[in-house]
Amino acid sequence: MGISYQIDVAQQCVFVKLDGETNEWDIGIALQQLWQDSRLDPSFSRFVDGTGAIPAPDTGNFIKAVADDTRRKTNPIGKIAFVASSEKVYNNFRMYEAYAQREQCQIFRDKFEALSWLGVHEP
Repeated sequence: MGISYQIDVAQQCVFVKLDGETNEWDIGIALQQLWQDSRLDPSFSRFVDGTGAIPAPDTGNFIKAVADDTRRKTNPIGKIAFVASSEKVYNNFRMYEAYAQREQCQIFRDKFEALSWLGVHEP
């Protein structure tokens, strides 16, 4: 269970991994840690791997809050690539995409397609 991230300064990308059960508390804590990380440049692209995630139910309001917060704190931002294997995670990412109102946001089923779209490789 958990959320981890790695900031790759050379690739100007934040790699996020959602693994196991992910709830609002875990996501909130991880985001606070990310925002406070001195290596974070808000313009870096994001790669969010949700292939191992088991989402909590009824997260719509929370997803909207995260999208709003991210939009305020990261303007401009690079591309965001989400990868999902389950329908629930995919639909949560779609909800985020709609709320975030980002032109450079894509959701993928294949991790390698997402990495290619971002022009990065896993660290």
